[in-house]
Amino acid sequence: MKKLVFSMLVLGGLSLTSCGDDNGPEITITSPANDAVISSGAALTVEGTVTDDVEVSTVGFTIDSGFNLTGNIDLSLLTDKSTVQFSDDIATDSIPVGEYTIKFTAADNDGNTAEEEVKFTIQ
Repeated sequence: MKKLVFSMLVLGGLSLTSCGDDNGPEITITSPANDAVISSGAALTVEGTVTDDVEVSTVGFTIDSGFNLTGNIDLSLLTDKSTVQFSDDIATDSIPVGEYTIKFTAADNDGNTAEEEVKFTIQ
C-alpha cells in the first residue's frame, strides 16, 4: 500500500510539471526584399514582424559581408510582446558599394531563437 501511495505521488508530481515553451519565434521580413538594390546614400528600410506564442524577448539585426553593423530593437515600452513590429531606416552613406546580407535574429523568454537572412546590394 505504501508503494502504491508513493507511486501515485510521484506520478501526480510529474503530471504537474510544466513542459515549457519549445516553439521559437517566427520572423517575417517585409523590407528589404531579398536581392533588393539600394542606391548609395538612400535609406535602407528594415521592416518586419516577430511573433511568439508566449513572449518575444529580443529582436536584432546584423549587416555583414565586410561591413559590420549591428542593431537591437528596444522592446521595453511594449506591453504585448507576443507580436513585435519593427521599422527603421539605416543611412547607407557610410556603407561601401557592394553585396550584403542582413541577418535578423529573435529570441523568446525560454531561449528559443529564430533567424532570417535577406541579401541586398548597395550601388
